[in-house]
Amino acid sequence: MRYVLVVEDDQSTRERIATMLLRQPMIEVETAANREAAKMAIARRTFDLAIIDIDLGRLTGGESDRYGGVALMPLLGNAGTTTIVVSGLGEDNLPDVTLALKAFDFLTKPFSDAQLNTKVEQALALREVAGARALRLEIGTYSDPNVEDDPHHTPGLLWKKRPVRLTITEYRLVYKLLRANGNPLDRSVLAEEMDSATSSGALATHMSSIKKKFKEKDASFNSLKTEPGVGYVWKG
Repeated sequence: MRYVLVVEDDQSTRERIATMLLRQPMIEVETAANREAAKMAIARRTFDLAIIDIDLGRLTGGESDRYGGVALMPLLGNAGTTTIVVSGLGEDNLPDVTLALKAFDFLTKPFSDAQLNTKVEQALALREVAGARALRLEIGTYSDPNVEDDPHHTPGLLWKKRPVRLTITEYRLVYKLLRANGNPLDRSVLAEEMDSATSSGALATHMSSIKKKFKEKDASFNSLKTEPGVGYVWKG
């Protein structure tokens, strides 16, 4: 699951962006209409992506919050959140200012759903690649000799020299199981690697997807097993 924060004072635009995002799989959206609400949301949760307007209308006291979105960027940056900035303000230097503050990209209003959708996909894809590369720095020798890192795709593994395409969450789960050296892992331990809800149902869905992807490459694949009363185990 990827968590996305939409900060936009205009209700119709805010709802339009949220609706567009929710059409994509594995995305949960939280919205905020002003800087105060956004700060509370950022304090509660770490977001993968934030889409923020620069001009956030007015603060609670009634004063203008013309550059409220810019003020939120350091908070998002410190939390490791990727940011896409949108604005209808006509100031020529705004794209340069926001990019200097480490925004992923800048979109000028009005923008189409297709334009924003492309930026969102690019931002999340880059985030997954960065996450997988960070994981690779930790990886030593896998406990299963049939498994190797795919040198041509991130995140990805090779099963008997055949590429298996995994999401970053699936990659983390497989990595965790492989590092356990054949020992069963409790569901709660595996759930720590998930970005979404930590229910057993959500974990089972990920495991089912992993098995399916490996079986597509090798119909005899049977290394990932359910351990009754515990969780899951990878038998190399």
